[in-house]
Amino acid sequence: HSSCHIITGAEDRSALIWDLSNMQKTTDTPILHYEADGEIDALQWSSLQNEWIAAAIGNKVQLLRV
Repeated sequence: HSSCHIITGAEDRSALIWDLSNMQKTTDTPILHYEADGEIDALQWSSLQNEWIAAAIGNKVQLLRV
């Protein structure tokens, strides 16, 4: 990830990574889509390994390499 990427998650079980590097252009297409086994409660980029994301899904935590 970088300063121009954000990740979103929702009750629809989707985690999406968005590239905001070109803010003048509207986009509805994420650069990555992950479908979880359940509702996504929280997402967090790793502060030490920027290619990893932790996803809280129900009573589990999944680690995703992006």
